[in-house]
Amino acid sequence: MPVDRPNSCLLDAPPSAKLVFAVLERDGPLGRRELIAETRLHPDTVRDGVRALTDCGLVAVRPVPGDARRNTYRLRDEA
Repeated sequence: MPVDRPNSCLLDAPPSAKLVFAVLERDGPLGRRELIAETRLHPDTVRDGVRALTDCGLVAVRPVPGDARRNTYRLRDEA
């Protein structure tokens, strides 16, 4: 489900964050491993991209049920 939102934070974000956003927009909620596989970015680069999107309020982080060490990342619903 495409998220249509002009957000200056996203426009100013690094390319890695834009790629992570696009993958989450296309594929829906994903874990870190899936994001790394889909983007083909280095794990640190994915982490930084997710952090930038989280700081902008565009991505929500949810723990994986049954495994508190892992998280799922999803686009936040438009307010």
